[in-house]
Amino acid sequence: MKLLVTADLHIGRRCSKLPEDVARDHSPVEMWRSIVDFAIEEQVDALLIAGDIVDHDRGFYEALNAIEGGIKRLDSAGIRCIAVAGNHDVEVMKRLRRTLETDNFDLLGQGGRWECVQLADHDGGRHTVVWGWSF
Repeated sequence: MKLLVTADLHIGRRCSKLPEDVARDHSPVEMWRSIVDFAIEEQVDALLIAGDIVDHDRGFYEALNAIEGGIKRLDSAGIRCIAVAGNHDVEVMKRLRRTLETDNFDLLGQGGRWECVQLADHDGGRHTVVWGWSF
């Protein structure tokens, strides 16, 4: 089973100590797009997001289109996305779970309780359980 894990992208944070062109090309939102591209290229079974994909809930609108678009691309490629909300993106993740029209996105542990999902690889041969707890 192939799993890809990411965390702490902090979309919305600015890289203030880098030249502008470098900061733009290596921004958190560009890193998110690269992660989604890599997941699709490598045909992973699931992308796991371990919180704080957004820097602050107030950065929701900047991050929403990129995150939602990435999850839709993963869904189209048959890749499941499983997330937990970190302390920076609780409301963002709740909103994504409510508005995304896919069964391939799970937000685990809402309300601060442990929750799990079972995953099967693309061939249906291997199974694993993913546990998560959200802020």
